[in-house]
Parts: sequence; structure tokens; C-alpha cells
Amino acid sequence: MKEAEINRRVDVMAGREPFDPRGLEGELTWPALYDRVAEIVEPGGDVLVLGYPRIIEEPDRWPLYLSTWAGPYSATLASCQLIHRDDVPMLRRVSDYVNGALRETVESADARHSPNGVRFHFLNIAESVYETGGESHQRHNLCSDDPYLNGITVGLTSGDFRGKRSFHPNQKGHDATAAVVANHVRDEVTFDDAPRPTGTVLNNVDWTSLIQNRLDCVTGRVELYGEPERFDVNGDGAVDAVVEYSCFQPTSSGFSQVEVFDGASRTGSIESLGIILARPADDDWAEAIQTGMKVYSTSFDGRTITLRGRMYQYDDPNGCPSLDGSLEATWTAEGFSIAPLVVQATETC
Repeated sequence: MKEAEINRRVDVMAGREPFDPRGLEGELTWPALYDRVAEIVEPGGDVLVLGYPRIIEEPDRWPLYLSTWAGPYSATLASCQLIHRDDVPMLRRVSDYVNGALRETVESADARHSPNGVRFHFLNIAESVYETGGESHQRHNLCSDDPYLNGITVGLTSGDFRGKRSFHPNQKGHDATAAVVANHVRDEVTFDDAPRPTGTVLNNVDWTSLIQNRLDCVTGRVELYGEPERFDVNGDGAVDAVVEYSCFQPTSSGFSQVEVFDGASRTGSIESLGIILARPADDDWAEAIQTGMKVYSTSFDGRTITLRGRMYQYDDPNGCPSLDGSLEATWTAEGFSIAPLVVQATETC
């Protein structure tokens, strides 16, 4: 295969050229792959992409026996692991072309996803592991004095004939690469790139749909009471939503259930911080007159949400509660700490 054709295939993988099925399997380009990875990495996460070694050392640096074993024909017959010396410069250029394309696509992925807190890093191991300098002890491709790669190998390990994986790193190569990766993570990866949550994801929530399955209602329908109140309840910088809802009542409003939803939720996965006022069951009037409250105001101070509402005594007529209730729910490291209801008499209907 000619160098231009190899580079063309690299350009397809890098998304520089339209996908062409000739000689290629699948349709997933590197940019598309990075986008998929970014979808499953939590904000603040980092993705490291490693390049490829140049595999074969420069022919002029090969050990003397590789250049002289064929006598007067060495210029045409000398090879490294059956790769002819005349093909090596092209293969090394192709490796550099691949690494350049990888670097470009990784930097583009980082630009796309870093605003969402996911960072991409490229490590060119061709230079940081396999060719760190010009001295012989700094060079570790095949046909160097100390190769970090397997040559052509045949083995019976793992039940196949490629036990050591030809042209793949040997243990020295794995160890040296691991050290470079570890140093990069230590020196360059901060793990603090997650953007501060704003709670704006809650602006687009269909609350009526979200709450439908949160109560077992005789009427089979849950209704939202007003627009959610917005406070940064847990102090993470995101504006949370305090949502009041209840079972639909055709003739009057029912007891409230109040739940707080996390402003740091991700789109499509709205998380609850907890229910701070539970609606009593429809068939338990004894519980209802002790705990049921129809909220008429919600306020917030520091880390405490205060609910105020009307409550019934046992002999109050329907629709005419005679008590005022007050409940405080304070956010702590373990979640909400809910104080006992405070109840006092109020004017009757």
C-alpha cells in the first residue's frame, strides 16, 4: 500500500475526509469516538489518548550485523523483522502522520468538551517513551540496542499463535509507558475542571410529567401546585428547585407533598435531594390531621427551608382548616434534617 493511501485512510479516521468504505471496517471516526467517551465521563474527568511508536529504528542506527549480513547485497536485502530498510522511512513518516492526526483530533475534542468539564490529553509516546533523545540508550524501537517492542513472534499462550503480539510493546515498553502516563497525570491533570453547576438544567424540566409517578393517587393524577421555588439549598452553587404537588382533587386542593430537586442534575437525569413534607395517604384521616398540610408559603434562609400552611383539627369541616403549621428542613452533610411540626390555632372560616 502506498504512503498516500495510508494517509488518506488516516484522514478518514480523523474526520478530515468523508467516510469511504474501501478497505475500512465500521464508520466510527476518532472525533465521534471521543464525543461518545465524553458523554459517559463525569464533569471533572480527564481522558488520555496515547499515540503510536514509530516501531522501527532509523536504518542508519541499526546494529552493524543487520547492515553487513548480506555482504555486497546488504543495501537491498537488509531488513528489521522482515521489514526492508528501504520501507522504514515511509513507515516512520506514516507513524508521525498518525500521531499528528491524533493530536489534532484530541485537541479539538478538548476544545469541544472542556467547557463541560471533560478534558482530553494527547501523549506522543513515540518521543516520550521510544525515542527520548539521540543516544543509543534513549532509543527503544525495534532494531535498537534495547527494544521496548516485540518483533515477529509466534507463541501458544492464551490459546493462539500470537502470544506476545508481534509489534506490540513488551514488558519494558508497558512499564516505560506507564511511568510516562503517571508523570503526566501527576503534573498536568488537575481533576478540578468541572464547571460549577448553575441549576439551569432545571429550567427545562416538565415538572407535571416528572411528578406523575411520585404519588399513588385514587384519581390517578398528580398535579403541580404553582411554579417551583428556587434556592441553592445544599450550597454547591446550583439553584435547586422546591416543588409542591399533590393528588388531583376535582373539588378542592389536597394536602401538599414538597420535594427538593438537585440543581446539579444532568440533563435527562433529574436527581431528588429529598422529600421534606410527605403527603398523608388518602384513606388515613387520623394521619392526615396530624401531618397533612396545605402549604401557602415557602421561604429559605441559610440552609433551612421553612414551609407554612393550613392544617385540620379532627372536627374541622371540609375546606375549613383551623390550624397553622410550620415546618423547617435544614440541609446537612447527611441530607435534610427535619424539625417537628409547629402547630398553632388560627382564625376559622
